[in-house]
Amino acid sequence: MREARLGHRCTVLLVEDDSATREQLSEILRQWGYIVETAADGEEALELVMRDPVPHVLLVDLLMPRMSGWELIAEINKSERLSRIPLVVVSGYGTDTRLLPPADAHLAKPLDLGRLQRLLDRLC
Repeated sequence: MREARLGHRCTVLLVEDDSATREQLSEILRQWGYIVETAADGEEALELVMRDPVPHVLLVDLLMPRMSGWELIAEINKSERLSRIPLVVVSGYGTDTRLLPPADAHLAKPLDLGRLQRLLDRLC
């Protein structure tokens, strides 16, 4: 993994219900130089993306309480403004897009951190 790039100003919204995973991944993203916001479920994430400025990228888990990743993505896609935000689905379902909602990318759990970093570099 590379060291953090000073001055990197890309905001990533990480939507993950597992607190340990959310904390670990948040710390890694910060070390890479990203600004990180977190949400524990889709409802919390939807509240965050509705305000300005919107995040540059969303990393979304699918299985969450209150509002799942599928429901969150459906709500985001109803808004022209929000549907422009690059969306990365992070799922234990693998990367079979027939089973997953539409997104700019699909990453399987456990995450390949090198692939995630290259993807975020491209999307930001």
